[in-house]
Amino acid sequence: ARALPASDLGALAGQRLARKAAFSSFLMEGIHWHAPIDAAHATSTYRIKGATNPAFAPRQALSPGSGYWCSTGQHKKDEIVTWTGILKRRRPITGIKVS
Repeated sequence: ARALPASDLGALAGQRLARKAAFSSFLMEGIHWHAPIDAAHATSTYRIKGATNPAFAPRQALSPGSGYWCSTGQHKKDEIVTWTGILKRRRPITGIKVS
């Protein structure tokens, strides 16, 4: 068998991935690409007394694993607390998944 040039190998790999994507697209309601949120801000953040960095800061919600954001709690019934994710650049978005 003769060896293929590197450019042909890349094209073959791309074709293989495209076929796999087309074949499996029905399995999970299509292929979903995830764009990470780059920064976060919240109007309320729970702070532990004596801690220099808030353990439950808005950016903690961006970390994989056990990180999460928490508000101070004890808000008034009509008070609105917001958490905002910020992207460094514009991207088209069709939805967001919160888990």
